[in-house]
Amino acid sequence: MASLIPRRFFNPATEGDTVTTLDYVARVGYLAKGLVYGLVGILAGKAAFEVGNSPPGKEDAFQTIIEAPFGRVILGVTAVGLLCYVAWRVMQVVLDPGGKGNGWKGWAIRLGFAVSGLFYLVMSVQAGWFAWRGSVPDAGDAAEGVTGSEKATGLMLGVPFGWIPVMIAGAIFVGVGLHHFYRSWSAKFMKDYEHTEMSQVERRIVRPVGVLGLAARGFTFSLIGLFLMRAGWRQNSGEVKGLEGSFEALMAYSWGWIALLILAIGFVLYGLYCFSRAKYRRFVEGEV
Repeated sequence: MASLIPRRFFNPATEGDTVTTLDYVARVGYLAKGLVYGLVGILAGKAAFEVGNSPPGKEDAFQTIIEAPFGRVILGVTAVGLLCYVAWRVMQVVLDPGGKGNGWKGWAIRLGFAVSGLFYLVMSVQAGWFAWRGSVPDAGDAAEGVTGSEKATGLMLGVPFGWIPVMIAGAIFVGVGLHHFYRSWSAKFMKDYEHTEMSQVERRIVRPVGVLGLAARGFTFSLIGLFLMRAGWRQNSGEVKGLEGSFEALMAYSWGWIALLILAIGFVLYGLYCFSRAKYRRFVEGEV
């Protein structure tokens, strides 16, 4: 008979309850992911109120971690945590613990998991490298002011019909953003939680936190995708903007600081949403 004692992150194993390595790996991954997005949100909120302060990116979050006591160690642990999230994505693709199936829809979802895993693999390598060297270099090329995204897009646009894959990549970003909006509106993410382990107050808090956090992330993904599609259409790599560039584009408007502040709150909530997933999510079935 399974124990009635609720599972918790650091003590998930109870008598009669099977816990796999997958549980630990995924939960550590969500913790690291939540830390990064939460810090980006806090820094974005700070930038919204400080005139002349440039909007933050993930590198700024890494720099904030490094400057904290034992920062290099913490950032190194964060890099390992992000690598755990990558491992979770790989397991979703290969083992299909969520039961997405082998149909075209299932493989489309699993392809999305693979792309997500690649994104966080790059982030993990960056965090590990910055922790090793003890500092975060200035974003982009100091001599030319060119970001890595612009360089990659420029190389793609330099080949015949290279604008086509650039626009497709932008469309994928927009699609991911719209999917986040759908998950926010439908709140289907709530079915992934182990509700029997959550108090009534926790259930009431998690839903709006997830709704607002997913909406903020959906908006930024869509914005990045639109900039990427415009770069492909105009065949100008300078049109490409990542997270930091998207924040800067908003700040160009008189009401931009308000939009940035709203997104900052959303990113903090998304970080809290990731923490809640680390503690209460079921990793055998359901979506991420």
